[in-house]
Amino acid sequence: MSWSPTTAHRGTDSTVYLVLDSFGAIGTSYRETDAERSDLETVVADLMAGEFNEPIRVVAFNTSEHWADDVSRQIAEEIQERCDLAGEPVPECIQDFVDDHTSPIRQLALQLGRAHDVEGISDVSAPIAFGPAPAPQQHEGGHLQHQNGG
Repeated sequence: MSWSPTTAHRGTDSTVYLVLDSFGAIGTSYRETDAERSDLETVVADLMAGEFNEPIRVVAFNTSEHWADDVSRQIAEEIQERCDLAGEPVPECIQDFVDDHTSPIRQLALQLGRAHDVEGISDVSAPIAFGPAPAPQQHEGGHLQHQNGG
């Protein structure tokens, strides 16, 4: 199922977003949320404003459409994208949440982007291939051989 943010009108057929928040040794809880403040924009704004203690997960559900899903990755990516577009860093209060839920490839790209400031690294703009290793190929003798000739 592909995810896309929704801004459906408030009512019985709207998507609700709830944040699972950690309170350390006390435990975790889905934060009490007013029905009018459970939409995507409000939850993202509240996360970015530091309204949560230590957000762990964001769950979305829509009872009229009969679905529920963990949308933490999508929310973290949305926050990262908004910060990137604004030219600002992710707020420190949700940096761990964003780091925990964004893809490893994005994190590597960010690390490589920071390498411009590292002395001795001359060209970090060269393309880098990501993805699974090439599948072994079986040649005529029945032996496995990697596509790179190995």
